[in-house]
Amino acid sequence: MPSQAETEEDHEQQKSKKPADTAFKQQRLPAWQPIITANTALPVFLIIGLTFIPIGIVLVITSERVLEYDIDYTDTKCLSTGTQDTCAQVLEKANYTGQTCTCTINFSLDKAFDGDVYFYYGLINYYQNHRRYVRSRDDNQLLGKEGDAASDCQPYQKGNYNGTDKNYTPCGAIANSKFNDTLYLLYNGNVNVTLTNLGIAWSTDKAVKFKNPNNAATYFSSYPKPPNWQITAWDLDKSNDDNNGYQNEDFIVWMRTAAMPTFRKLYRKLQRNSGGTFENGLPQGNYSLVVTYNYPVTSFAGRKQFIISTTSWMGGKNPFLGWAYIAVGIVYLPNDERLIVDYSCAWQKEILIQGRMYISQNYLCFYANFLKWETSLCLKFKDIVGITREKTAKVIPNALEIRSNKNDKYFFASFATRDKTYAMIFRIWQTVLIDQPISSQQLWNMIHQCYGNDLDMTTDEEDNYNKQENSSTSDKNSPNQQTKNETNDKHCAVTPNSVCSKSSEKEEIDDHSSISSCGGRQIDDDNYNDDYNISIIPINEQANRNTLIRQTNLDINKQDNSFIAMPIIQGFFCFLFYIKINLKKKFLNVETTYLTKCPCQSHLATQLIDRTYSMPVERLFDYLFGDNDFVVAYHASRRIKGFHMEFYYCVFYYVNLFSIDYHATEWNLNEKTEKRERLCTYKVDVAAVFGATTICSNEKQVIQCELSKSHYIVDTEVRNEGIKYADAFFVASRYCLIQTGPNKSHLKVTCEVRYIRSLMIIIKCKYKLIFLNLILLNEYIPIG
Repeated sequence: MPSQAETEEDHEQQKSKKPADTAFKQQRLPAWQPIITANTALPVFLIIGLTFIPIGIVLVITSERVLEYDIDYTDTKCLSTGTQDTCAQVLEKANYTGQTCTCTINFSLDKAFDGDVYFYYGLINYYQNHRRYVRSRDDNQLLGKEGDAASDCQPYQKGNYNGTDKNYTPCGAIANSKFNDTLYLLYNGNVNVTLTNLGIAWSTDKAVKFKNPNNAATYFSSYPKPPNWQITAWDLDKSNDDNNGYQNEDFIVWMRTAAMPTFRKLYRKLQRNSGGTFENGLPQGNYSLVVTYNYPVTSFAGRKQFIISTTSWMGGKNPFLGWAYIAVGIVYLPNDERLIVDYSCAWQKEILIQGRMYISQNYLCFYANFLKWETSLCLKFKDIVGITREKTAKVIPNALEIRSNKNDKYFFASFATRDKTYAMIFRIWQTVLIDQPISSQQLWNMIHQCYGNDLDMTTDEEDNYNKQENSSTSDKNSPNQQTKNETNDKHCAVTPNSVCSKSSEKEEIDDHSSISSCGGRQIDDDNYNDDYNISIIPINEQANRNTLIRQTNLDINKQDNSFIAMPIIQGFFCFLFYIKINLKKKFLNVETTYLTKCPCQSHLATQLIDRTYSMPVERLFDYLFGDNDFVVAYHASRRIKGFHMEFYYCVFYYVNLFSIDYHATEWNLNEKTEKRERLCTYKVDVAAVFGATTICSNEKQVIQCELSKSHYIVDTEVRNEGIKYADAFFVASRYCLIQTGPNKSHLKVTCEVRYIRSLMIIIKCKYKLIFLNLILLNEYIPIG
């Protein structure tokens, strides 16, 4: 017999809430707690993306192969009453006597609907997902159990039957609103299309959720039918007792409520009898839809449809599922975009909207959320045509204005450091315009420049950057590296026959980058000059005899050291890129035909330039008519007022592109000539002893002919002001830019002076004036 102490101890153990001393209860089982990093997340995202996209494509293609034909018969004219009203109007009349309204719609199928064909009725703007509507049913009654109907069926719970309140059979709002139009098809006007109402409901619903009570015929005749029903439940299908009462498949289909206000429900299936007309499906031809119109929809602004559809292995037509897979796959594919810097600012619309600006390699974005009122903007740098520094209220210098190629202007204010923000945005914008991607090392330089060195980052890419930085620092002391740096310090001044000269003068800018006095821009990145050289090499000529040009490295086989230290996933992307390039070159055999002569009909009188350059024609066009170093240096060489070489190169990258004395409009399409053109105005200093020392010039540039990767023909007219006889002539020039090879372009520039009016009248008047002065002078001398 247990002692009293043992009994009390057992009682305390029973009252204790302490979990049992097991590995599961005490949570001592081994568990996997993964640390999610870029090397683990990116492959998973890549696998999901590469898996979902093909599945989505297959689903979309399969869905597109499903044939559908739908008919809206809501406003069809009534044929049975002999009136001009539609069936919907007949049902809505106050004096409606319950007379059957019949209508017919004729249509034709352009294609044969082969295989199994399904017929649906569709309702639009019908809300079956209302809470009380969904609950308005009695599942026990639908299982054939006798007893009082559930209170959820109100107000369709009970009705008067021979002076006694009895349950509606079936009860509830769902059953009372059952669709009761009768639809059937005729082929070629006289052949009845054989349809079946068996197999349209889910087999589990019919076997589990819906059962008839004992003595079903007597039961349904002893209880009242729902108010909107014309017949009792046992008369739904008199020809088949297994498809009657609560087990009628039309009734079962309707009782499964839809989630959306626009839905369709299966009505009939094509009965394909062997040897009959419809053995292989619905043939092509003319059909007639005969409708017994009983179901009103105008009270809730609804519509009714009849849909004919084929099927596939995935069911009916459902394009959403395939596009959903594709969308998920695209979202999960790794993105190369990396946030570089973000700024707090305000976007000026109707009011100032305070938010943040986010800058990546290719996008400029803005987002604000004030009291759940979200405002967002996303601009591609390629779509930006101008960035200028502005003043808020024309007083406070803390704003930037960004112009897009759609003539939209975006004004951002409240920058804490406007000039540094402008410098960073402008630098990234320039790299996008010249198709020069930002390397990993330059990207991290920008991030460290904006946020400092303490970023609390431990990613592999940051470690890789640190390794590159250390290696580049150690390599600076080598003799070869010093020789290379000395070579890169040479900069070219722009004159017709200029030679390279070494310049040691530099000016510091706000973001600690330095610009050479002769045009070569030094950047903090140590390897920047290797990937972004400021030089141009014409064919068969030395580099020191050419115009200033920015040339990128086009050798795809040259690999940066950063690729070697990249994670495995990035190496995989590089491998895919290499395969893409080789497939394009070796297997696609795409041959490009290049022009051998200028497409323009004639050139002007005086030839200025006739030379071939090692660059694509788009880049050559951008250098001549874009916003870059060459244009700036050219303006400085012409002594355009305000463009001193040393000063302007400091201004070019980090201040506004043009000074007050130079202005160029954007390229606009002339609707009359259908050619792009722009207007440039500037001032030029001239070495004149007498008269004005500054000339005001208006230059009109018109692209006469252009074809991407082929050629550009540009005509210019320069009209001067402020000098003698300037209104009597102008200077016309023609720039012919032709792509002659994969990386070769030919430039030919010709010009001539064109006179607006004759100068002989002016010369004769001046000659007579001089002769008259001489006569007066001769008469004056004897008097003296």
